[in-house]
Amino acid sequence: KNPFILAMIAGLLFSFSDLKSISILIDTTKLLGSAALPIMLLTIGAKIKVQDLTLQITPIIISNSLKLFILPLTVYFVASQLELSKTEIVVAIIFSAVPTATMSYTFAKQFGADDQLMRGILTTQVLLSFITIPLVLSFIAWTWLGIYLHKKIEMFKRSDIMLLRVNSAQLRKFHFLLNERQN
Repeated sequence: KNPFILAMIAGLLFSFSDLKSISILIDTTKLLGSAALPIMLLTIGAKIKVQDLTLQITPIIISNSLKLFILPLTVYFVASQLELSKTEIVVAIIFSAVPTATMSYTFAKQFGADDQLMRGILTTQVLLSFITIPLVLSFIAWTWLGIYLHKKIEMFKRSDIMLLRVNSAQLRKFHFLLNERQN
């Protein structure tokens, strides 16, 4: 009964069949698939009432804070502890920072949950993600820049210490040679 589950089953059956060579079928489904998200966002946006957003502002703020700020930062720290490459970390963060899937509205409506609240959450997350994704990526860039600069400063400190050790050893040797010449 659920169109999303039926679409997944149809996709699995299609991937296991020999129908991959039918280009008209592939092109048509690509065209429909690329139009699905904008149509869903327009549908949700058309039904939203700003007045309803103010009535349920607390759950919207909590949801947006958790999804758009806390989750990406948590993913960053966990991915850093797992010693993933920088590319893998950025990909994981981008995946965690994108807004909630629009099909959650359909699920909320289908299963009798508060679809009006879900509409508000989706709309505000999409709007805020234009700000939060660049902010989160900027935070990561500055963090990596700080780590990089810290490592370079430590490297220069170590090289200065090594130079001081070498210079002091050379000075002692030079001082020893001067004392020998004077004697």
